[in-house]
Amino acid sequence: SAASDVYKRQITLVVAAVQFISPRVNTIASIMTFTNNAQTMADLSSAIYGTAALLIAVVLNIIAAFTNVNEQ
Repeated sequence: SAASDVYKRQITLVVAAVQFISPRVNTIASIMTFTNNAQTMADLSSAIYGTAALLIAVVLNIIAAFTNVNEQ
């Protein structure tokens, strides 16, 4: 049914978010702890931007799941 498809997409998106965020947490922790040069700070900002974009996508997907879609 359509509802189960929505839940499958949400679960897939959340799993993808976890897969994407987990290595970035280690990267951010490493950068904040050890090295603070221009390259690692650029990596830090890109990791933060990517994580924020993914979290926004998850929130928007959850909101979209509660809206009614009328197929015509």
